[in-house]
Amino acid sequence: MLSKLWSMTVVGVDGILIEIEIDISNKLPRFDIVGLPDTAIREAKYRVRTAINNSGFEFPYARILINLAPANIKKQGPRYDLPIALGLLMASGQMDNTPFHDTVIIGELALDGSVRAVPGILSMALAAQSYGLKKFVCAKDNAAEAAVVNNIDVYPIHSLRSIDNIFREKYIKTATKNEDKKYHFDYNEVVGQEMVKRAVLIAAAGQHHFLLCGSPGCGKSMIAKRFATILPTLSESESIESTQVYSVAGLANGLVKKPPFRAPHHNISSVALVGGGSFPQPGEISLAHNGVLFLDELPEFSRKTLDMLRQPLEDGGVTISRAQYKVLFPCKFTLVAAMNPCPCGYYGDEHRMCNCPEYMVQRYQKRISGPLLDRFDLHINVRRVEQQFLIQSQTSTSSSEMRRLVIEARTRQEKRFATHNIKTNAQMSLNLIKKFCKLCEESESLIKKANESSGFSARSYQKILKISRTIADLDQSEVVRRKHVAEALQYRFLDTSPF
Repeated sequence: MLSKLWSMTVVGVDGILIEIEIDISNKLPRFDIVGLPDTAIREAKYRVRTAINNSGFEFPYARILINLAPANIKKQGPRYDLPIALGLLMASGQMDNTPFHDTVIIGELALDGSVRAVPGILSMALAAQSYGLKKFVCAKDNAAEAAVVNNIDVYPIHSLRSIDNIFREKYIKTATKNEDKKYHFDYNEVVGQEMVKRAVLIAAAGQHHFLLCGSPGCGKSMIAKRFATILPTLSESESIESTQVYSVAGLANGLVKKPPFRAPHHNISSVALVGGGSFPQPGEISLAHNGVLFLDELPEFSRKTLDMLRQPLEDGGVTISRAQYKVLFPCKFTLVAAMNPCPCGYYGDEHRMCNCPEYMVQRYQKRISGPLLDRFDLHINVRRVEQQFLIQSQTSTSSSEMRRLVIEARTRQEKRFATHNIKTNAQMSLNLIKKFCKLCEESESLIKKANESSGFSARSYQKILKISRTIADLDQSEVVRRKHVAEALQYRFLDTSPF
């Protein structure tokens, strides 16, 4: 007897519909699974057999053939245990198969028949919606994540024992409280660095990448780690995108509502940073999608690893190629980096002498390639805070104040780019720069003189215009004036001078 069920697989962050065909025939007993299964799927025969027997059903003593279609897509993971078990029960006449024609079934089976959660459930639920399938059966622990998707009914299942009542207990989406969880740190803890905080405010307002450079102990890491506290909460679409990535990586813990903040160690491998593996998994740059990627001690990272960031920074996505397929992971993030100017850290410091020979300073700085350095919009020189500022109690701009200004500037940008499929100034193309970065006569004269004396690259020139546009937005000005350009030029000091 033949039975058919629908399930899902995940390629990248996209769900793909899989048809599971189960055939039982009166031949010598054998259990085969075909259709490019991996080891975990081939082992399903042992889990499914034991789970069926331990759940009060009878495992068919016959020739069993299971086909996972389409056969050209590699299948992985134990997510097919539950649909295979249900298919066997239907094909052997132990349950009716009529209710499952519009149903996607996903779940791993324990040996006692209980159903376990699997990663990537949000992507599979979104795919089920796009295919027009109305019902979604999954483990209880996956139900809340699947229920985020509209227009599908989610049915959590505890074990094979409750299979007869599978459609009696529809998951009811509960209204979540709109709780704005506070961060444990705030920019009001950063004293004596108001100029640096101004630069960080500009970066957040326009979604610009920035590099913090300064001697040890001047507050670079402290400033960078508070950057996410001034970013707006994610929109619904951004939240779903980020949650998809975390779900595929097996890291989902509810809907991602705040911009992710990722800070990998400098010993990280290229695969862990960018993504990859035999079955490609998202790397840190994708886990930072719609959020922040912070690279502390930037020159300590492998140069090869850092240079792999260049293309994803431009494209907002990373493509991982395998022999038979390609996987695309999203990675639109704000890159924040911090570094010392030399190995000892005190090159150019006003209070402490540098002990490094000149050749060591140059070799240290050259660990960062020119093309990568050129992709930072703002170069922020962080100086040591005078002791009097640390001792005296004084007011400092808080994260909530900075966040309010960021949201106001972002709102202006969203209205400006409403018909251009972008949201922030950093995303402007050359044509949009020409259209929206309108310079007054004094501004044009200033940037022309700066370009003649410094010889900016084309990318640097465009970034200066984008930063100027963001500063003008913070100033609530449609025209980019001379003072806006002058301030923007201050944040490109590495174009004109060494560290």
